[in-house]
Amino acid sequence: MLLRFQLKHSLAVLAALKRRTRAAAVVTEAADAVAAVRAAARWFPGRAACLENSLVAALTTILTRRSVDWCIGVRLTPYAAHAWAEAEGIPVGEQVEPDRPFTVITRTRKAP
Repeated sequence: MLLRFQLKHSLAVLAALKRRTRAAAVVTEAADAVAAVRAAARWFPGRAACLENSLVAALTTILTRRSVDWCIGVRLTPYAAHAWAEAEGIPVGEQVEPDRPFTVITRTRKAP
């Protein structure tokens, strides 16, 4: 439902929810959330691509009172956009060293 709104509104809602979390998720906690989302996405009859999966993974960690950064990035040649969740500054469920890395254009951060 959050992706039905403009992206800036989805980011604002996620940032507001992150402010209510107790601590940041460690990589293993975030990896569990990403794996659960990907398993559930196989049964979803609609679109379940990186944007949807990463947003749900971020929301899943928030439900456990932990938070991750939700990142959206782009790259050129060839042009591509991608979204992912990060814990401890590490992209979770992504290639360790991608052949063409993405430049982050937006990231949700917990306000101090």
